[in-house]
Amino acid sequence: MICLQRIAGDARRSDGGGLPDLVLSVRDRHLDVMTWLSARGRTYTVTSSVKVHNLFGRLYMLPVAIAHRAIVAADLRRLKKMTSTG
Repeated sequence: MICLQRIAGDARRSDGGGLPDLVLSVRDRHLDVMTWLSARGRTYTVTSSVKVHNLFGRLYMLPVAIAHRAIVAADLRRLKKMTSTG
């Protein structure tokens, strides 16, 4: 099952609101994945959590875990380039 959830912005945020946070969750019998995306002014945060349930989930995560940091870093650099002014 794939679930996409919008989380309303915090009224106390110093940037006056802006975009809501997004949470993507995917669950199956091998693993559960949750990714939280938030934007606060010009600061973007990506948080991911994975819970493996069995051997297949652990084997699947071996190459994913190695590449995950590089993929997210490249995505954030691209986002920075797309949103930069000037």
